[in-house]
Amino acid sequence: ETLETSNMGNNQTKPDPKREARHEQEKAQLRIVIFEKDRAERHERTCHKQVQEELNIIMEDQSELEKQYEAQEEELASSEDKLKDLQKNHQEEVGGLRAEKAKLEKELEESKVIIRKSSQTQSLQKVITEREREIRELRDSVWKTSGTEKRRREDLLNVIKGKNSEIDKLEVEIRSEQRERADAELSRDLKIRDYEEISKELERRKEEYEKDVIRLKSENDELRIRLAQTKAELEEEKKNNEHLRTTNQEQARKLHRTQESLKKQTKNNQDLQNQLSQMTQSQHTQDSDESTAKATINQPINVANDLESFIQVVKQSLQKESTRTVPERLVDSIRRGWKKNGQELNLWCNQIGDEGAKAMADALKVNKTVSSLDLGYNQIGYEGAKAIADVLKVNQTVSSLNLNGNQIGHEGAKAIAD
Repeated sequence: ETLETSNMGNNQTKPDPKREARHEQEKAQLRIVIFEKDRAERHERTCHKQVQEELNIIMEDQSELEKQYEAQEEELASSEDKLKDLQKNHQEEVGGLRAEKAKLEKELEESKVIIRKSSQTQSLQKVITEREREIRELRDSVWKTSGTEKRRREDLLNVIKGKNSEIDKLEVEIRSEQRERADAELSRDLKIRDYEEISKELERRKEEYEKDVIRLKSENDELRIRLAQTKAELEEEKKNNEHLRTTNQEQARKLHRTQESLKKQTKNNQDLQNQLSQMTQSQHTQDSDESTAKATINQPINVANDLESFIQVVKQSLQKESTRTVPERLVDSIRRGWKKNGQELNLWCNQIGDEGAKAMADALKVNKTVSSLDLGYNQIGYEGAKAIADVLKVNQTVSSLNLNGNQIGHEGAKAIAD
């Protein structure tokens, strides 16, 4: 409180140019560090997002290739099953045709036996014909013999009748054998025709089977080639994934090193700020010893065109807000940023918040010298922007206002525009 009271006096010490230059240099360095940090964070987020998108695309492609590979394997398995079923059906058909062929060959042998029997019948018919001729000759000789030989003739007639009955029996047997032979020949012809048809069908099915086997083999070869290509593509994708993982790991390590260096720079900057604040406090202590207090904090001020009156109005506003952490830092920032006899006030990157913005608005209500005000990167929200917007309706001196890097939102921006 003694320091704040002493700083409100009318007697001001002249600013030290070297100290001001040093402050400006340190502030410029701090701006550069913060800018580099923001840029590194944006670059890190962008790289991470791109790598994640690439990994997602690669994983989707890999899953699609695996699905295609599984579908091709299923298709190959189904084609192999079809080939096995076709081979089994072909073997069954061939076995049935062979059985029919063997049956037809057996029937053919039986028909050959019947034909041989028919040839024997023909030889018997020749014998019968020969005997009939002998009988006719005997009959002629009998009719030519005398009456004395009548008995002998009757005996011969009886013999002829017996021979005739035997001939009739033989004729009946011959006709039956001829009918059997005709039936056997007809059956043989039918069986031969069936055998030829079965042989042709067997040949046709054999050709179809060979064509199906060749087609299935070609399909299997194509499937194997496609499977090999798919496997090669999968291997290539795996290699690409490994390369991307390695690249991502290297980028992550680089980003980690960059973050570490940024942390070190931030720490160094904080140390510099601490040293600067200590130096400022010591300088303020010296200034307070040399100056005299001629007004109190609660004294109302109608005009705040000089530095000390401006600071006094800010302190009064902060005291109304019951703020305990902002006053000293804000007062130091105002002293550093007060330039060109109060025409410019630069409070860039001092984290004054909404309370500090409201205090600055109260001071600007009674100030007629500040024309350029820089409040960038000070964590000012809608409330602070609203207070600045309200004072701009009263203050006609401020012509340049910088609120870059704050969180004023759309409503705050609209209030400023109005």
